[in-house]
Parts: sequence; structure tokens; C-alpha cells
Amino acid sequence: MLLHLLMVDIIQPNKARKEKVAMLISTIYGANICVDPGTVNTSIFVNKKGVVLFQPSLIALKSNGSVLAIGDEVKKMIGRTPENVKIYKPIQNGVVVNFDLAKTMLKHFFSKVFRLRTPLAKRVVVPLSTGVTDIEKRALHEAIRQAGLKNVFFIEAPIADALGANIPIDEETGRMIVNVGGGTTEIAVLSFGGIVTSCCVHLGGEYMNQAIVKHIKRNHGMAIGERTAEEIKIKIGSASRIPLEYMDIRGKDIISGLPRSCTVSSQEIQEALAEAVEVIIKNIKDTLERTPLELALDIMRTGITLTGGGSLLKGLRKAVSEATGIPVQLAGNPLEGNVLGAGKIVIDHNLWKNLSVVAQEAR
Repeated sequence: MLLHLLMVDIIQPNKARKEKVAMLISTIYGANICVDPGTVNTSIFVNKKGVVLFQPSLIALKSNGSVLAIGDEVKKMIGRTPENVKIYKPIQNGVVVNFDLAKTMLKHFFSKVFRLRTPLAKRVVVPLSTGVTDIEKRALHEAIRQAGLKNVFFIEAPIADALGANIPIDEETGRMIVNVGGGTTEIAVLSFGGIVTSCCVHLGGEYMNQAIVKHIKRNHGMAIGERTAEEIKIKIGSASRIPLEYMDIRGKDIISGLPRSCTVSSQEIQEALAEAVEVIIKNIKDTLERTPLELALDIMRTGITLTGGGSLLKGLRKAVSEATGIPVQLAGNPLEGNVLGAGKIVIDHNLWKNLSVVAQEAR
């Protein structure tokens, strides 16, 4: 039957018939896919293959509007582009801020992963922040659909985070998951496969980078780029006191405009990041206060799990634990935990069926 439809389609091209053929091929050969279009990185999971793409959510355009580069190539260009080239982040805080660029970026990523021009999928699962509105949700769905993927379903991001961290969320025991991402920090308490209480703060790794940029400008009279700020955060940044470390950095003097260097310490970078860390801890405490007593007592025993790229900040586990009095652990794969968790849902029919907060088909 499939061969017959394909032969008829070649002889008599017809849009409706093509759609039927595509649907039949998808049913027989289509894969289950997960797409996580994040503020900093976009990742794609394919059933039986795992994570097949993990690239920066960046796109570079020339002054005439043509695309110069997307993803990894753009990250190398940050701070080095000529005046006729601009770098854009089409997805910020889990929200599409530039629809056309988001569609172009996703289409490019899909073309790198899938051999066919239009990927075929039985089911496409997309983790969605609890802070996203219905309008923002529709915009993201439409961008993914126009980029080539159909049959899109959304699941709440904390569910995916917990599954990616191997947390048994279908039990009655209360669990807390905290995802410190690039643009947002998502905090949730889970029980019986659903979210009991949650909080989404528009603060993450990029906010920390900007805090470092401002600190260096204010205290050293030197301008640095986001790329340098990221390196500082990774090498000597911390959320709590660590052994004193130093790092030599280069930038541009804000008065003379000439390049120069200076030395920064881990202590001053900790002070620069203190505000962001305090906001994260405050919202964790607020979420715990809104948590039912029995679940809060469970969390005292099971602990708080940190995930997301921002959770790799040195001393963050210690700072959260000291502020809450609760044990804190780091997820096994914090960078890819979200997409790996959503990947478990697309390949496990029972998990898909039994979650109390089931994936909702995008409309």
C-alpha cells in the first residue's frame, strides 16, 4: 500500500496525497523526538540515538538580512564581528522573541540531524517552562512546526528535569528540583508524577555573566565581553567562600579605549554574583514555604536536586544547603538533563500514559 501511494504520488503530484503519504511513512518509520530550545543551547534527542545535537541558540546575520552562521560557528564569533554582522538570540527565557530567526535557527538544526528535508516524527516532545503564557506557548509551537516538525506535545519542564536527574517522581514522596538555566531558574516540588508547587524566576547564567561585566567595569574601569565573563564565572566564580584564586583577564579601558589587562580574585567575583545567588535561594525558600507540610518533611529527607548549566557554579550546593538546612545534590548530567528526561517520556509508553500531568498536544 505504501509503495502504491508513493508511485501514484510520483505520477500525479498532489498536496493532499503527499500529506497522507508523509503521515503513513511517519507512522511506520517515524522516530520519537525531543527538542529543547533553550536560551543558551538547543538540544535534540532522538529515540535509539540519544542526544544528537547540542548547540548554542545563536544566529548571525549580515546587514542585508542574510544568514551568516548558526549555532557553534556563531559562538566563536562573539565579540569579534565586524559592524555589518550582528548576533541574535531568538529564544530568551524560554520564549520566542524573534519568530522568523527562531524558525530559521530550528530549521537549520533539524537539517543537521535529519536526512529528510522535512523530519518525520510520531511524537515530538518539548519541555516548557511553567512561567510561559499561552501566547508564548503557541509562538514556540508554530516556530517548531514551520521549521518542519509536526505532532508537537509540550510537557512541563520540571517533570523533564526530574526524569533527567533519575528522580522517581511517580511516588508519593515529595521531591524538589531546581533548574538554574541560562535565562531562568525553575523551582518545583513534585509528587505522584505532577507539580505540587512551582516558581519561575527570570534569572540564570546569563544574568550572572552580566553581573560580572558590570563588576569589572565598576571596580576595574575595564570593559569585557560576555565571553570573558563566562570564562571568569566558570574558572573562579562561586556562590560561597572558596580558597582564594586569581585570574588574569583582558579588556578595554573605559577611559582611554585602549586594550589592557588586570587581575581579578575569586572573592570579588563571589561578591559580584551574591545578588543572583540570594535571589535563587530566596525563591527556593518561598517555594518550600508554600509546600504542604508532609511534602516539605519528605524534602528534608530526600534533599534538593540542582540541575541546569547554572547549577555547576562552584559552591552553589553548599550555599543552598546552608541557607535551607536541607541536603543538596547535583544531577548527574545537568547540562542535558532536561532533554534526556523528556527523551524518557517519548520512548516509554507507560511513562507517557501514567504521568498525572500528561503532555498536552500543542494547538
